[in-house]
Amino acid sequence: MHVVRLNPRKVPYLLEVLGQRAKTDRLDAKALHAYGKIVDPSEIQICKLDERKEKLAFLLSDYFFLRQQQTTFANHLEALERNPFSSSRSKDFVRKQLQAIRGQIKALHEEMEKLSREDEELGVEWRR
Repeated sequence: MHVVRLNPRKVPYLLEVLGQRAKTDRLDAKALHAYGKIVDPSEIQICKLDERKEKLAFLLSDYFFLRQQQTTFANHLEALERNPFSSSRSKDFVRKQLQAIRGQIKALHEEMEKLSREDEELGVEWRR
């Protein structure tokens, strides 16, 4: 059995060419089967995995997640500080979490900077 990895976003275009408008798993399967009949396997180019780009993508995902968490905790701390009934224990906990998140963000930023110094093309990509 010959297995080929395809971009699933391309299937709707193939369905359109084949005259199909509805989008279902069954039609996707038919389209992929038709694609296999239409395209010669020698014409399919296998993309090489760029480990640096994959690593950068992972780091950026973590970075954006942590930035969201930082905003959430900062907003929560602000609400706690405005509330006369909030406990100092809760405020201290949130402050510690914020400090830890800031440290993780700094470490990620440094790692992304290091990657970008090693590969100039990556530096341009992650700063967009």
